[in-house]
Amino acid sequence: MEARFGKNNEKVKEIMSYVIQGKEKMDIVDTLDNFDEWLKAVNELKSMTKYWTINNQSVSVGFSPGFKCIDILVWRVVK
Repeated sequence: MEARFGKNNEKVKEIMSYVIQGKEKMDIVDTLDNFDEWLKAVNELKSMTKYWTINNQSVSVGFSPGFKCIDILVWRVVK
């Protein structure tokens, strides 16, 4: 992200902070023993997809706790 959008880009810092927050939540999901709590936490993570626009490029961050994946997608906005 920093190589593409710049090291001091505020949106990059916001996105990376969001990724770290999501990773911490994914780590908590792994520790839950109660199925209802686990399912609630998984569904919350799945609904946390967020979008940004930087330099006419869109960035999305989503979480797939079942696969232990954090998905970061960057694409160019075509006008």
